[in-house]
Amino acid sequence: NSALKSILATGRNVINCDNLSVYFEKNSINNTENQQWNENALELLKSKCSSKPVFYKLAEINYNLNKTAKSSEYLAFASLKNRKFDDARKYYDEAATLETNPTEKAQLYYIIATSLYNKNLAKVKENLNKALAIDPKLSKAYIQLSQAYANIAERCGKTEFDKKAIYYLAIQT
Repeated sequence: NSALKSILATGRNVINCDNLSVYFEKNSINNTENQQWNENALELLKSKCSSKPVFYKLAEINYNLNKTAKSSEYLAFASLKNRKFDDARKYYDEAATLETNPTEKAQLYYIIATSLYNKNLAKVKENLNKALAIDPKLSKAYIQLSQAYANIAERCGKTEFDKKAIYYLAIQT
């Protein structure tokens, strides 16, 4: 246990975003045709280093090698991190279309609703309903949908009755 803790502590000092970015940037040239290498690199960078330019570059390479749900999702995530929202929407929609696993597909629609359309209630509702149609047990989608209704009640309700009706819809959801 002591040896493992020591190795992990040493590794944390060496394996950081800057070092990983340099390593993957340098080696991406030799691996432009190696999809597995690119996917592994993206997976390593995704959690803490996705805002680095190398993540976007690798996501583009991976997407151009093979258009799959996963490669579209990586490029969508990279676009989102780089504030390219139109591209992110396009690639997330493509990822959701290509995804065959119902749970993953529902999760993608949830991400689309909460990350890309948070100010457009119609699009939020549309994508959350798509997620719930695929996976009715996705409880966070119900919570997000009810929160969207509750947030819009004051703006949409012209009378107290209208506002209460919208709040009731939020509670039912």
